[in-house]
Amino acid sequence: MKKYFIIPIFFFLMLCSFCVKAQVSETDTVNISALVPESEELGGGVLPADLIFPIISDIKISDIEIKSANISWKTNELAIPQINYGRTSDYAKTFIGDSFSMINSIFLENLLPNTTYHFEITAVDRAGNRTVSGDFIFKTLSPFDVVPPANVINFTARSLDKKIFLNWNSPQDDDFIGVRINRNINFPALSIDQGNMIYSGNQESFEDRDVKDGIKYYYTAFSYDSASNFSSGAFVSAIGVKTSMSPAEPPILPDPPIIPPEIFSSDVENLETIPNLENKEIEIKWNNPDINDFEEVEIRKSKDFPAMTPEEGEVIYQGKESSFADGNIEENKVYYYTVFAKDKSGKYSAGKAVVGTLEKFQPSLMDGMSIKDISFIFSKEALLLPQRNDGKIYTFPNKEINIYYDSKNLPKTLKTIMITVGRSSYILNSDSDNKFYRTKFISPAVRGNYPIIISVLDFKHGKIYQTKGIMTVEDYGQVKEILSETDYIIWKIKNLLGFKRQINNQSSGAKITLYELNKEESWAIWNGKKFNQKNPQMTGYDGNFGFIVPNGEYKILVEKNNYIPKNKIIEVENNVINSKIEIKEKNNWLILIIVIAVLFVILNIAYKKIKRKKKNQEE
Repeated sequence: MKKYFIIPIFFFLMLCSFCVKAQVSETDTVNISALVPESEELGGGVLPADLIFPIISDIKISDIEIKSANISWKTNELAIPQINYGRTSDYAKTFIGDSFSMINSIFLENLLPNTTYHFEITAVDRAGNRTVSGDFIFKTLSPFDVVPPANVINFTARSLDKKIFLNWNSPQDDDFIGVRINRNINFPALSIDQGNMIYSGNQESFEDRDVKDGIKYYYTAFSYDSASNFSSGAFVSAIGVKTSMSPAEPPILPDPPIIPPEIFSSDVENLETIPNLENKEIEIKWNNPDINDFEEVEIRKSKDFPAMTPEEGEVIYQGKESSFADGNIEENKVYYYTVFAKDKSGKYSAGKAVVGTLEKFQPSLMDGMSIKDISFIFSKEALLLPQRNDGKIYTFPNKEINIYYDSKNLPKTLKTIMITVGRSSYILNSDSDNKFYRTKFISPAVRGNYPIIISVLDFKHGKIYQTKGIMTVEDYGQVKEILSETDYIIWKIKNLLGFKRQINNQSSGAKITLYELNKEESWAIWNGKKFNQKNPQMTGYDGNFGFIVPNGEYKILVEKNNYIPKNKIIEVENNVINSKIEIKEKNNWLILIIVIAVLFVILNIAYKKIKRKKKNQEE
């Protein structure tokens, strides 16, 4: 019985030794052979064939430089390493190792700068079994890349049983690599050098299990690119809790849908603190909003950092008065008070913050600030978004916004500037020339009005300066289809016959071309490339389109096969073009004639059938 089993195995191994090859270059190949030891169990024959393919795992791309990169991986058994790479997935170059191994690292040199490379890994074991990893990509560094990616968005922290769960959405920058999170106690890390790094990677969530009950932790997320440029940082905070839950892990529920915050539009005015050294009190004074919807104010106190939202800090006062004396203080200690106004439906205002202390501070060198001092620039420094008289900035969902604040407006000792958009807070960093404080973030994903607060913390003089605005996230424009006269008749006929069709629907595949008036007062195609936008645009399945443009007069041309072209002239006053446009199908008289003819034939046949039946009944 054994000899009948050995013969087919022998022929199978002979066949494998001729067939298995590994690519070296475009023209050269090399045979891969394997020594097969004798087996006493088979009476001096050969071992059964190894038909198990090696497994490639833990592929890492590291040490990316301008002209080089390192690729490493592991296999679960000894295998010859091979990597094919090139500027496309055709892989113009190949490197093959000269020995079997399980841990591999290959350093690729003489690459082009600022170039995307494709590569695949091949592993061939001693029996000739071959595994291919599939296509991977990386991009070499640009010698001039000093622009960091945008900050993460929707950064949240939730306190659970003995841990804090962090969640965020990564930016969509082409060279984005990962996110680094630094943790600090009582104050956010303002740079990657502050606090302790607890996470670095490209995931979008992390559990911090090293937390203590009652301690307030600040988490700053710095997104970074392949050139090791770090964003300014987005931060959140949470307090560690020890709950009475069972030892079992509490379920982590999915995040609720993102909705624009409902805000109370009016803050308190003339907010100030007055130290009372004799009574060791700090008196907080303000003027309540003078509107009918006002219900009360809520004061939240913090010792290390001002409360940015109504969920932070310790509540020390709720009511309708316009002053409050805080007696629970210590000498030579700085306290932060954030006052939120609240309306009758329970909505909070954006809030105003002030510093209080019994210590005498030097007079501040900064008289005040205005939202007009802030530059909001859309997409890679292409378009300055002017602020309207109502303080609103207009944009679309998920758009990159750059913010600049001139350093000349600030005291030299100032270090901390923050912007809060809705419930998300970002840090502004100074540039290399110390001319501007700046940051970059992505606008909210859902339409609505989001409060903007720029906070300047002047620690030396014990002051907080704030200015407010509104970011209005608009819906995109949309193209909808309506029926022509002939198609409307056909639609009515189909309805009578039981076939349904929607009259007014979103139009996909429509071409949107935007025109502007040139110096000769004639219409010319708007240069969208200058502002990092496509022009023309093609509508997707939802029929949406949109442009962010300098204010002025524009013309929109909508074109689609078998539809009548549509022109629309608009005057843009808020930098966004999001018109609702209807396009009509062309009249198709031939189809209408055919439909009517078919209907006539059907009715004629039915009439004759009824007439014949009636005649038969009479006979």
